[in-house]
Amino acid sequence: MTGGAMAGWRGWVRFSWARASILAIVLVALTTAVVEPLGSEPASGLGLPVLLSVTLSPATTSVAKGDTRQFTATGHYSDLSTANLTDTAKGVGAATITATDPSSLLQGTAALAVTPAVLVAVTVSPAAVSVAKGDTQQFTAKGVYSDLSSADLTNAVTWSTSSSSVATVSNASGSAGLATAAGVGAATITATDPSSLLQGTAALSVTPAVLVAITVSPAAASTAKGDTQQFTATGVYSDLSTKDLTKAVAWSSSADTVATVSDASGSAGLATATGLGVATVTATDPSSLIQGTAALTVTPAVLVAITVSPPAASVGKGGTEQFTATGVYSDLSTADLTKAVTWSTSSSSVATVSDASGSAGLATATGLGVSTVTATDHSSLIQGTAALTVTPAALVSITVTPANPAIVKRGTEQFTATGQYSDLTTVNLTDVVTWSSTAPRVATVSNASGSNGKATGVSAGSTTIVATDPVTGTQGSTQLAVGNVPALGLAPASGRARTPLVVVGGHFPVGVMVKVRYLTGLAKPTGVALCEAHVRSNGSFRCRAMIPMAAKAGAAGSHTVVAVVPGAKIKAIAIFMLRS
Repeated sequence: MTGGAMAGWRGWVRFSWARASILAIVLVALTTAVVEPLGSEPASGLGLPVLLSVTLSPATTSVAKGDTRQFTATGHYSDLSTANLTDTAKGVGAATITATDPSSLLQGTAALAVTPAVLVAVTVSPAAVSVAKGDTQQFTAKGVYSDLSSADLTNAVTWSTSSSSVATVSNASGSAGLATAAGVGAATITATDPSSLLQGTAALSVTPAVLVAITVSPAAASTAKGDTQQFTATGVYSDLSTKDLTKAVAWSSSADTVATVSDASGSAGLATATGLGVATVTATDPSSLIQGTAALTVTPAVLVAITVSPPAASVGKGGTEQFTATGVYSDLSTADLTKAVTWSTSSSSVATVSDASGSAGLATATGLGVSTVTATDHSSLIQGTAALTVTPAALVSITVTPANPAIVKRGTEQFTATGQYSDLTTVNLTDVVTWSSTAPRVATVSNASGSNGKATGVSAGSTTIVATDPVTGTQGSTQLAVGNVPALGLAPASGRARTPLVVVGGHFPVGVMVKVRYLTGLAKPTGVALCEAHVRSNGSFRCRAMIPMAAKAGAAGSHTVVAVVPGAKIKAIAIFMLRS
């Protein structure tokens, strides 16, 4: 076909495709042709080609809803030439594409299968957001399909985060897409379609936690007029952390006539009851103006509890334990009720407790076991209790005898240790205790079997002899004085009966009492007392005496004068020559 013939030939060919389901795709092919009307002279008589058929390609295809597929409609003419008669098609389902020449009504067909629209993108909203640590952010996922439709995929996608230390995101039913800020920083929140693996993302920035609430403690308090109540303010932050804001908030009271509350540095939150009634105590953060409140009721004080101290005690049989009763009042004040309550025990065979004014609350252990000690308020009958356990008698003290003896250098003294027990019994502990001397250079004391408690003088001086119970650590002690070998002198050293006498001693233990006697050799072995004196700081003593009268002086000759320290193994001897 020549260019001039084609320019003079114009025709309109329309084709359509029949729908096989609800939707149909209409394809219109527009081409240029000269068409003879039916019944006229054949176009070939004019030397122009005649359209004989139309073919479509591809002959069979499948597209997704919303997608496009390019069909080509080709016209076949009597002069064996062809022409492109193409347009586009869209639809859903299965369809036959038909191209029809309007003049000759010649047709060409093709089969088209249109599938449902496919997911082409996932978007996450909000695309970028900032939250405080501990807060949450709900993200939603929207699917965009090939037919430009959209759907909520929040519960269908798989949610993930680029940094779980910054934020986590839930996949649980009912909270899908809910991100929780775990730490300061930035994280990418991703929604992934599990079938196509298409993804959408959003940026989440986590800032430091912010104050979200203030709690005031105690939330409700009661106090007596004139008393005080300490309130504390605790800040609760978006990451669920807490902080003491007692000194940072501004405190106020709804009724100063009922209670005032301090803002001073050293007493912040301290409410003082000024009158009966109820006041609201408020703590306000000065930056965010977030508030917390508590109720303070001011009433006359009443007894609400009794505490007995100690709450649990153990004492040996025969021992005692002093209990005290403390009243606790509605304004949280306390009072000593030891002498005001009634005392009792659950078992008097184990312990008794006194109600007497001077010994109220004093329990005495009478037998082994456990007894409950109870203090009862007369008016309200409110009680407080404590437990008393009575164990076998306990060692309460040790006595060392003899008390404060004196010996000479290289002399010895046997000490005895006696234990006194809580049930008033005594036991000889000489062989049980550990013996010691505080000044071993003055005297030593033995712990050897058979000589326990035996002290030996080493040098002149004074030491403390100690007996220690190895189990309880209970101790007993006494003083031991050690002197040099004492000496005794008489002036004059001879004379008749009734002769005045000066007695002088040396090297005696300092501070002890020395008694001087004249041994007559008569029936009375103790002799006759001459004089006595305290030993001075230099270890000497001096006293004046008189030789007994003739009836007691004895026969002429030598007689012994002895100076002794009572209760000690110390003595000095001198000889007096009695003349007739």
